[in-house]
Amino acid sequence: MRLRDADTVTADAGPILLDLASRVQSMPLGPVMATAIRRACLSLPLVLDADVELSPELPSDAAPAEGWSYRYEIGSGSERLGILRLRVSDTAGFAPVERMLRDTVGLLGLGIAHRRARDWLETEVIERGEQLEERRAALERHMAENARLAEIVRHSPNPTYVMDLDYRLVWMNRPFLDTFGLTWNEAIGRRPSDVLYDDPASTGLVPEVRRALSETGSFQREVENRDRDGNTRVFALRMDRFRSADGRHEGYVAIREDVTERRRADETVNRLIRALDAIEDLVALFDADERLVFANRLFKTLHPGLDDVLVPGITMAGILEAFAERGIIDQPEVAIPERLAQFRNPTGPMDIRRFGRWFRAKDQKLGDGGTLLLATDVTRTKETELELLEAVDAAEEANAAKSAFLARMSHELRTPLNAILGLTETLILMEARLSPAKRREYLGDVLQAGRILLTHIDDILNFTRLDAGGFAVHPRPIDPRRAVAEAVRLMRAVARSHSIRLEADLARDLPPALADPRSVRQILVNLMSNAVKFSPDGGVVRLSVVQEGDRLRLAVSDRGIGIPEDQLDEIFEPFHQVGDPAHARREGGTGLGLSIVKALVDRNRGTVSVESEVGVGTTISVWLPVAGAGASAEGVEQGA
Repeated sequence: MRLRDADTVTADAGPILLDLASRVQSMPLGPVMATAIRRACLSLPLVLDADVELSPELPSDAAPAEGWSYRYEIGSGSERLGILRLRVSDTAGFAPVERMLRDTVGLLGLGIAHRRARDWLETEVIERGEQLEERRAALERHMAENARLAEIVRHSPNPTYVMDLDYRLVWMNRPFLDTFGLTWNEAIGRRPSDVLYDDPASTGLVPEVRRALSETGSFQREVENRDRDGNTRVFALRMDRFRSADGRHEGYVAIREDVTERRRADETVNRLIRALDAIEDLVALFDADERLVFANRLFKTLHPGLDDVLVPGITMAGILEAFAERGIIDQPEVAIPERLAQFRNPTGPMDIRRFGRWFRAKDQKLGDGGTLLLATDVTRTKETELELLEAVDAAEEANAAKSAFLARMSHELRTPLNAILGLTETLILMEARLSPAKRREYLGDVLQAGRILLTHIDDILNFTRLDAGGFAVHPRPIDPRRAVAEAVRLMRAVARSHSIRLEADLARDLPPALADPRSVRQILVNLMSNAVKFSPDGGVVRLSVVQEGDRLRLAVSDRGIGIPEDQLDEIFEPFHQVGDPAHARREGGTGLGLSIVKALVDRNRGTVSVESEVGVGTTISVWLPVAGAGASAEGVEQGA
């Protein structure tokens, strides 16, 4: 290339490179800058192609890649920004421009690095300024918070103080000085252990406090100290590390809350709980929302398996529902609403049955809207009351029966007596005009009325002797056949008057019975008389005797009106007459016959039972013991 041509190339390249150097200074590092550099390079003389890669991670190999004429690093070392590659048509002719380009690339790297340094510096200054502003604001907030806390602590009623890292007092509020009778000068710079703890029992507290503060940074426990008057007081002590605004550990802050009265109240409550647990009444306390606050030991003991239910907070309704689920309450759909109504509007004590026992529960409303439930075990009292009520009912029934008996007996005694008197008077006044046949008829009637009267009097006397224990029995072997024959003979006339047929059915080879002869005769006569009385005219009364094991069964059966099932348990009661009352009044009687039977059977160590069906008939059976093996029917007492 001639000199004139070289000057022309240089003159053409100079403005392009100067413009590139100035424009790139304001461009961001990236594709835009890479495009601007490539376009400028392509505008240079003799340049066929250009490639720009802007990345600090590219390899630093100085040799140009294959097919490229030149390779330039934009920036160097840690400030390297990228690589520029060129392909030219004439390397010799491009030499003057290449030197200019190399200087321009170096200037680009320096300019970009300078700009980056400037941007970083500006960013760093801004960030540092913001950090300083944040620290200043945080410090101001910290100082303001400390000022507020200091003001709060200064006016706090709780003794509060601050210690340095050597546990020496550096600040105290007025309640601390007043509580312990100290002045500022007496306390400042001293350790709390030197001014507060003067008894040997406190010597172990200081190491415990320091160990906890060293390991966890806090300590909390109730401690005892003497106040300025020498009185022992209880404090809830809490100590914590405190730090400066920059996070440095500067010391410890301690707050003492006087809980002396609370401790005393807790002890009082505990004593009250122990007292309530010791009494023999059930006690439960509920708040205004009907939630359980306390239940004493007996309340929980009498409800086993309900520890998960009888806990503070459960409502009265919840307790009752739990009782119902476990079958403790009968008919809960009725019992629960009734109990809740009583609980919410107490009207007085009420008796409740639980676990087979009776409790007299009283719900007492309290001033704060709560309810105190007291329940006393009154099982014995209740049983006594029930027994008294039963006794009263029995006495009233006995009195009613006695009144009915007296009314009936006045009629039963007066009727045959009036017949005797009337017939006797007629015989006296009309003796001359009466035929012998009529006189015999009247005398027969007098005899019958006398027998009826005698029967009533015998019943009364027998019952009286039995009731008073004056009827002595002398059991001995007797022949049951002879006893049955005697009873049938005595009852034949009465049965004939009612057109009743008497039948006797005795098993063969009956052993002797061990019984009192008079008792057996009375038992059979009373049973047959009762059967005849309640049998229809033309009926049959059957008396049977069989051996059943070591006992003889004597049974009297009829086909009479029968006994209602609800009266079967009452037929042996004194003065009680079974069946239709109109029928009983019509047939007469004292109502003592079966009660005499029961008493005589018991005294002869026997048993009695009854089977009956209304409209079908009745069978009353008596079991008497069999006499010893040595006795026989031929060698026993014959009848009565």
